[in-house]
Amino acid sequence: MSTHISAQGLSENTQLKMLGFAMNRVHEAVLICDKDARICLVNLAACEELGYYEAELLQMSAIDVIDGLEVAGWHAEWQLLQQQQASMREARLRTSMGTVVPVEMRTSYFADADQQYCVLLMRNLTSHIDMLEKLREQELQYRQLVKNSPDIFIRYDQDCRRVFLSNGYERVFGVPVVEALGKKPTEAWGWATMRPEDFEAWLREVMHSGVAQEIELDGMVGGKYVCQSLHATPEWNDKGELKGVLNIKRDISHIRCVEWELRKREQYIGGFVQS
Repeated sequence: MSTHISAQGLSENTQLKMLGFAMNRVHEAVLICDKDARICLVNLAACEELGYYEAELLQMSAIDVIDGLEVAGWHAEWQLLQQQQASMREARLRTSMGTVVPVEMRTSYFADADQQYCVLLMRNLTSHIDMLEKLREQELQYRQLVKNSPDIFIRYDQDCRRVFLSNGYERVFGVPVVEALGKKPTEAWGWATMRPEDFEAWLREVMHSGVAQEIELDGMVGGKYVCQSLHATPEWNDKGELKGVLNIKRDISHIRCVEWELRKREQYIGGFVQS
């Protein structure tokens, strides 16, 4: 069975109207060009994106609206398109106001009798690029926050291997970063007050439960009392799948020492009053 619309008894004029109707329902800019880059058909989205009337665009070529594209470049791309039938790349459209718009351009080749054409389907990437820029800014802010924080940030994957260590790790735990990164607690450990097997089991419990937990590790280090508060929270990717655990360690030694001193003072005052 023939796939041509004309086989259904439709006139050429009706076919063009149906094609125009379908193209104008597409939200992306669409240009249909011949082998010499002349624009033969456009949709409303292309007119709005480029800032031209349809009649104006039909007097122009793809070289006029694709920024940086020259005749030699068009012919080279055309030859490659004939071989591959389809291609995709990023490009920039040049509007009537002289501004440029980043787009993802999908190109498809087709021939009708002795005529050769290509369809350019172009998706505006402005919002996508803006979102990526915001994500990069947020990542930079996060890294600066982590870098300047007195707390120690450690990321573990689902196998409890360290995949990220913030500044100060070696100073607090006495284990060089190169030895700790990529290792499990059971393979590289720096706390004598808790067995690495127990700590690793705690991390797995946090991942299994999906609920954040806190513990404290304290003891004498170099003749000095040290107390660390450990907060562990499960991390998820954008699909809701578990990635691992983020562990934040905060030195609360001073707080605990002050609390002890206050309790000793209260006990002393209480004993003095009773006597």
